Amino acid sequence: MIGKTVMITRGEHCGKVGQVLDSIVFPQVKEPVWCVYLGGTVTVPCCRDELEVIV
Repeated sequence: MIGKTVMITRGEHCGKVGQVLDSIVFPQVKEPVWCVYLGGTVTVPCCRDELEVIV
């Protein structure tokens, strides 16, 4: 997923396109949380089911 271009499909940033920069793993969450860069200083944490891979 890192390096992929994705569209956010839910939440406050729904419809915005960005690039996956990194993932964070929390012990209480089974799947990683993906950090999506939207431009400027905006990086949004998203779960996999909130993302649609474009490229």
